[in-house]
Amino acid sequence: MKKFLSFLLLTITISAFPQETQTTEKDTLNRVMFNSVNKLFTNLKSDEERELWLSELTKIEEKTKDTELIEQVKIKKDSISKLNFPKTSFDFQDISTLNPKENKEYEFDFDKFKGRYFIHPKNAWRTDFILDPYISYKEGKALIFLNIRYFGSNWVFHDKVKFIVNNKVIDFPISKPETKVLNAGKVKEYSSNLLSDEEIEILRKIANSEQDVDIRFESDTKASDNKINKKTRSHIKSLLDFFDKYKK
Repeated sequence: MKKFLSFLLLTITISAFPQETQTTEKDTLNRVMFNSVNKLFTNLKSDEERELWLSELTKIEEKTKDTELIEQVKIKKDSISKLNFPKTSFDFQDISTLNPKENKEYEFDFDKFKGRYFIHPKNAWRTDFILDPYISYKEGKALIFLNIRYFGSNWVFHDKVKFIVNNKVIDFPISKPETKVLNAGKVKEYSSNLLSDEEIEILRKIANSEQDVDIRFESDTKASDNKINKKTRSHIKSLLDFFDKYKK
């Protein structure tokens, strides 16, 4: 949401200025918009996200007189249109028909405005876990999201996450993290990530590991390492067990 509001503010600010009218001149403001839009839409995983990206690029294309920028927009739109996305949505049993007694170890939160259920294992400490998955369900379709959290006094401003699972280094793509300052100079950096079927299998390997799994939060200049402990792995496995049980 913060990302969207920042983008909206940028849109309003730029729209307040008159645009370049000469085709030979560079449309500086719309070039800034073009770069900002492309930075916002990283790690695309759905047709919905693609359509939103294409829509924003079309607005720039229609507004500018900068022929070089128009060509760049057309090239970008063409490349986006050809993208193939991994599977992120899964057929799922109707949540409203489940027996609460059979699933008493899970919490079911229903957002009546969105018409969507959010399911996660009951755990008083789950918001403190480095990895915290949950299921989002609506109209027979389930998505798995993974909250990834860094806590510490070292301001990493990470944009990359890596795991070591079974002695193999795995690069794990993430959305742009947000940062929150805590007490005593501590900081939390966190992101919510829609998982593809391949990424769900990486999460499964982490959950099934008999040893603590190494995780690295990394930026271009800093890195911080931590461990995915048994309690967190058990939390992940519980969520995946529910997913496997009711996925069609």
